[in-house]
Amino acid sequence: MLRPGEFKAVSIWAALLVAIILLPYPFATIFAGPGWHFMGHLHAVDEGNAYLAWSRQAAEGAWRLRNMYTATPDKGLFFNAFFVAIGKTAALLHVEPVVVFHLARPICGWVCLVSIYLLAAFVFPDSLTRWAAFALAALSSGVGWFVHLFRGPTGLHPLDFGEGLIQPEAITFLCIYVNPLFAASLALMCLVFVTFLSAVHSNRHGWIIAAGLLNLLLGNIHTYDVLVVNGALAVYLLLLLGSRAISLWPALWSYGIFLGISAASPIYQAYVVAADPLYAAKAATVTASLRPVDHALTYGFVLIFALAGAAYIARRPDSRTVFLLAWLVIGALMPLAPADDFPFQRKMWEGYHVVLSLLGAVACTHVILPWLARKRPPTSAEGRARFGMGLIAAAVALTVPSNLFFVNLTMRDAADNNTRLVKNLMPPMYLSNDDIRALHWLRDNTSRDDVVFSAPYVGSHIPAVSGNRVYMGHWAETLGFGRLAGVVEQFYSARISPAECEQILRRARARYVYYGAYERLIGEPNKPRFMHARNLTPAFAAGDVTIYRVTDAPGRAGR
Repeated sequence: MLRPGEFKAVSIWAALLVAIILLPYPFATIFAGPGWHFMGHLHAVDEGNAYLAWSRQAAEGAWRLRNMYTATPDKGLFFNAFFVAIGKTAALLHVEPVVVFHLARPICGWVCLVSIYLLAAFVFPDSLTRWAAFALAALSSGVGWFVHLFRGPTGLHPLDFGEGLIQPEAITFLCIYVNPLFAASLALMCLVFVTFLSAVHSNRHGWIIAAGLLNLLLGNIHTYDVLVVNGALAVYLLLLLGSRAISLWPALWSYGIFLGISAASPIYQAYVVAADPLYAAKAATVTASLRPVDHALTYGFVLIFALAGAAYIARRPDSRTVFLLAWLVIGALMPLAPADDFPFQRKMWEGYHVVLSLLGAVACTHVILPWLARKRPPTSAEGRARFGMGLIAAAVALTVPSNLFFVNLTMRDAADNNTRLVKNLMPPMYLSNDDIRALHWLRDNTSRDDVVFSAPYVGSHIPAVSGNRVYMGHWAETLGFGRLAGVVEQFYSARISPAECEQILRRARARYVYYGAYERLIGEPNKPRFMHARNLTPAFAAGDVTIYRVTDAPGRAGR
């Protein structure tokens, strides 16, 4: 349980750390300069825009959300409480969804860190281990930065930092820095564990009902996490049964109520997959885990500390700390399950960094600290406390570099507006005033179901800012993204005839064609021939941006 003043202290520290972690965002806004707008994302702009596209729909009155990154309408069965809350709050405050999205960053980050501490406080009786867990979870990462320094081809791909794929879900710091959805779902994971464990140890039905409701919400906003949560809690109960710390019927009763309350979310997700072929195709997009060695490097010294902490607990198990062993095992096995059954493997690593940090704290305070104290014993209680805090600071300093490298990388990408990632079709972080005026014209003068044909760079921003459908704009939401990228490149080049451009627009069901700086970038230096298509007429122009209306598009133009 928390001691007097403990919650206040952790609240202050959580707020301070979140403020430091998110400090680059106001700087990115300031760095925009005259004539440019920061669009709100310092990493994975395409993912952030997809979230804002859903939030915009909710702000404009929707409860069930549609995929606006494809010209083929889906059935609009998707519901996500997080994005609906963002949108409805924006509507209530009469602001753009991106404003509320930014407000959600510090709020969700703070709740995330406090929730991690509450879990540590339930598991560990001593304050030093709790604070060690809190510090490691908030700031540590792996050794991707060290692998990156080699610069040459190593064949290694740690996910905390490097030239290849960086996975924010894998590291708590990155969850808070990049994506408020990840911070919110990570907080819910920890709160589910706290309430369920409280129910087991207090035998109070109120706690198990709270755990079920929190898991219900978690299953809605980030369904992948409930597989790990449910599995870890099931194994935990089996361990308690094996040690006779709990009897069979109370265990079955608690777990049954928990699953009964929370089952609606995954059942509804399964229904949407079965009922909507487009959603099913997107859900089947494979995001496979990398090799175990890559994930080991992703956690680096934190993993080493955690294994030492797990060994310590295994020799001295109790009814609380043994839960960490259950989470450690299930949290590693689930993301490595067959990709044919779980195409979203990589997403299930979320939260694993937290259990490693909790176990790593055990190693710091119960293995390393006693060993050091024997070498050089502190002379007083105050000296022992300073010694312990110094050890925690050293552990953080050893494990924080990848996060610092990542922040530096995102600020460099902001400085050149994601030029480094143009080859990956990553959208820009900043749009020009001309682009913003064009997107606002689309927002105010077109129907939300009007399809806009554009390059994926601005195409990623259109559903988020204007609310329109686009032909392509997101690597997963746009089905057949790679093939459609080739079609877009052909359209804006000078290699095909105006008649072929007309056919492309008809097949795309496009009502508008966007032509700005990025469309020129993917074409050829010569004037593209699409401008001579008979079914195009200029509808809007601002500086370097022109929007053409497709005169023979099906349906009705405008609102």
